[in-house]
Amino acid sequence: AMPFVLHRHGFPPFQEFVEECLLPNRPALFTQGPGEQCWDRVRAAWCTADGAIDLSRVAAVLGDEHVPIAWTPAVDSLPCTLPFSVFAALFRERCEIAAREPQRRELEEWLRSVEGPAGEAEVAGAAPRAVGMAPGCAASGAAAPVPYLKDWHCRLKHPDLVQYTLPAALQSDWLNLFLLSGPRAGHDDFRFVYLGPPGSVTGYHTDVLGSYSWSTNISGRKLWRIFLPDGTHEDFVQAAGQTVFVPALVPHIVVNETAALSVNHNWGNAYNAIKMAETLAADLAAARATIMDVADMDGWHEQCDAMVRANCGLACAELVRLLAMGAGTAMRALHQGPAITAYMARWYKPARTQAPVDRGDVGSCGLEPGDPTACKDTCEAASQDTCQDTCTSSQDQFSENPTPGSNFATSCLCHALPSTGDNSADVTAHTPECAASACNELLLAAQALDGLAGVLHAGPCAVSRVRAAGCTCMGTCDPGGAIDWLNPGTARSLVADLRAIAATLHGDGQLDDRFRGP
Repeated sequence: AMPFVLHRHGFPPFQEFVEECLLPNRPALFTQGPGEQCWDRVRAAWCTADGAIDLSRVAAVLGDEHVPIAWTPAVDSLPCTLPFSVFAALFRERCEIAAREPQRRELEEWLRSVEGPAGEAEVAGAAPRAVGMAPGCAASGAAAPVPYLKDWHCRLKHPDLVQYTLPAALQSDWLNLFLLSGPRAGHDDFRFVYLGPPGSVTGYHTDVLGSYSWSTNISGRKLWRIFLPDGTHEDFVQAAGQTVFVPALVPHIVVNETAALSVNHNWGNAYNAIKMAETLAADLAAARATIMDVADMDGWHEQCDAMVRANCGLACAELVRLLAMGAGTAMRALHQGPAITAYMARWYKPARTQAPVDRGDVGSCGLEPGDPTACKDTCEAASQDTCQDTCTSSQDQFSENPTPGSNFATSCLCHALPSTGDNSADVTAHTPECAASACNELLLAAQALDGLAGVLHAGPCAVSRVRAAGCTCMGTCDPGGAIDWLNPGTARSLVADLRAIAATLHGDGQLDDRFRGP
């Protein structure tokens, strides 16, 4: 039978990745191909010439900075952070112990013993469940906990230590684009470093938020168990230089067979937008049930959404805002026309001044979804020529503060839109394939927004009324109070705009059957 996990040498172009993995929600193991040097700079910073992990250079930078730690097995009395120097000492100790043990055999036995029941899930980032002795301890009977540095926002805090260039297949990342370009820029992301000794484990779980994830092994070997929709599973080994793609809501277990260093992203775009919306909607329902006894308090809806954000890392109102931004990125393959200009004028505003943020390959936005009146005067007199001075290629970043008079619609996007030289033209694309792809991405975003609109509250945003001047409200309303992102009317207006643009692009504006996914 054909394996569920796709094995492929080299990364495919993005559209092939969509067809092979994103639409069928199929896991994959990619082996870095000839000429692909995406993670060489990370390896140079963390490893010796032969690829072994060497923490001496990193320790010199980090010293006693605290880093997040999970334990295998989970032990509540142990700290959830440690100074990096302390973790490094424990890491070396565990590596020395593992070198004297028949580790491979015991890891395979452990995998067989902890297969999770169907439907069981654990939020990624939480400590693994205490499911038995740590691998490598069975022979002695000692349950010595194994430390695992994981879910560490190293690139956000120390970008010089984690520099890499993503292949095109992995660059369409609306989730991290929003977090790195929007109101939380510089404070949060879903880009992580994992570093564990032999026997460290991420237990049975699905990834947070209904997100996709990818994990690239910089050094070492990992054992993976991926659970299939029919209740069976597939096991495989991930070696250094290989990248695993995990689809949305697919359960898995990962065990470090050797000392292992990996770079991981949780990410999302149009193709899992519906799953992300369904995940947050379910969490919002749970939050409302938890504090239903105080439902008459002012700001109750905003408090429920704050609980969603605390649990999932993203609020429902933020997902509405994220999808507004993501839809803008889907328009980058299109010629600019009145419909796109109107969309940008309605849903985007100039970004606030802030320190530069290392965004890697997820792009950047000179503007963010927000108050359309804030930049109306700046952007009415659009000039294609001005924009050309600001952006030179799809990999270049726009400045944080767009030049007055620059092209508004183009500046709103992560990359420059091609220009027809005739701004009176309606929405068009370079090729039928571009039109179909953009149309379906807009419709997928619209479908996700439509689902969210059904669960959001129907009243005005209490927080925006109280803090109308410059509030951030954890993403639940826009500074200035102009757009209430938690109101279902906002989501429905976005849905109408996106479907109208899609209808202009491609036939009747209906989602292709093959894009509906499993």
